[in-house]
Amino acid sequence: AAFALMQLNQSQTSNAQKAYTSAGAVSYGAVSSIRTVLSLNAVPEMIRQYSAATTEAFENGIGPLLKLGIVNGSMLGSFILLYAVLTLFGAYLLYSEVASTNCDPSGAVPGMTTCTSSGPKVFGAMLGVAFAAQGMSQLANSIEAFSSARSACA
Repeated sequence: AAFALMQLNQSQTSNAQKAYTSAGAVSYGAVSSIRTVLSLNAVPEMIRQYSAATTEAFENGIGPLLKLGIVNGSMLGSFILLYAVLTLFGAYLLYSEVASTNCDPSGAVPGMTTCTSSGPKVFGAMLGVAFAAQGMSQLANSIEAFSSARSACA
């Protein structure tokens, strides 16, 4: 999901750059030759061209929004699924160890053997995996920034 998000962001940046370049060229052409446009009564034609160029920019802007929403939703849904799986697996590990060795998962009861698996260890592992996954999703933003800088320099 993070890779798909990265691809959508990069393609959205380059498409927006092309569309805004086209709209900018139309507006520059109309403003730089305003006398010619006015003398030929071409204002409606310039408005039509500018509307077409900005419509293209608008379509490029809203086109990938559904895909972007689905990818973001699947990424956030995968976090929820990750939390559920890790919580259930951690509970299974604790239960199986308590059932087999009759140990204390809290480590608070004196005289009882402490389990090798504990709630804080399971929770720490869950957070470690979740933070690593969230860090991977931030990679897409960094690559998008590099892509924007590269297209700005070109």
